[in-house]
Amino acid sequence: MGLPKLVESIEYGLPRKDFEEALLKLSDMARISEQKLILKIDHTVQEKYERQLNKIEYLSEYLGTMKV
Repeated sequence: MGLPKLVESIEYGLPRKDFEEALLKLSDMARISEQKLILKIDHTVQEKYERQLNKIEYLSEYLGTMKV
């Protein structure tokens, strides 16, 4: 049994180079989508954190004024 032959193009389908380029484009699209999702999640977490912090500060001030 010999080593498999590297086929640059096949009779039915895409040439290897076109397939590799399409795969790279798909990989780039997935990476960009992942980055956008991460940024959106980070923004949402930051926004919710700031809201909670504002509520804590408000309650601290409110409770501070109630001391007798």
